[in-house]
Amino acid sequence: MQAAFAAALRRDPRDWYAHLELAVVASEEGRRPAALRELEAARRLDPLEPVIGAVESDVRAGRRVSAARLDQIFLARIGL
Repeated sequence: MQAAFAAALRRDPRDWYAHLELAVVASEEGRRPAALRELEAARRLDPLEPVIGAVESDVRAGRRVSAARLDQIFLARIGL
């Protein structure tokens, strides 16, 4: 997953979602500083995206964010 999203950023460095996914990978691996750096990059690219803040809150609280958790956040956002 990390390689795929890193490749996406090489194709389009303005892809906030790729940074978000890389933050999730880093979080799952327990690399909190790397996760926070990726979240900062995502926020710079899309400062109004609420999912970034939700993931950041979890990471700052010391919780690891999984891909499943990210899916839950998106589903809650649309009311599912």
